[in-house]
Amino acid sequence: MATTFAPNCSLLVNNTGGNVQSLPTMVVGGKERTWTERITLASQAVDDQIMIARLPYGAVPLSFDVSTDTSLSASTIAVGDLINASRFAAAGTLTGTNASTNLINVATKGVNLTTCYDYLGVSNTNYEDVLVTVAVSDLPSSGTLVFVTKYIDYGA
Repeated sequence: MATTFAPNCSLLVNNTGGNVQSLPTMVVGGKERTWTERITLASQAVDDQIMIARLPYGAVPLSFDVSTDTSLSASTIAVGDLINASRFAAAGTLTGTNASTNLINVATKGVNLTTCYDYLGVSNTNYEDVLVTVAVSDLPSSGTLVFVTKYIDYGA
């Protein structure tokens, strides 16, 4: 039987220097943070963007959990920023109600934010404004959409 090590565990077992059994600050010691937004559905139009969170530079996105009390029918939503509307999650439908769905892609889950944009699309080293983009058809005229954003904050 072979034992293999995931990247962070490999750092631990292969570290023979003065910091035996320690990991870089950007791997351990961060605080899990949560940002919650309750959005009133009001026929938001295709291409409308709704800001749902502001993550600090260097933060590590963990999840964008979304739930709704009203089916979005043919409407799709993507999670990203002004430069890349699907940076965190590709556009998808949300037809189930009163159940949480995690909208984060593997390419960005657990990866530090090292390129950030504000809601105007200006690059910065302070924060990332997370935007939901509406596509295909307008959102319903009534109901509630809830986003719970979870990330790790290592501080500056």
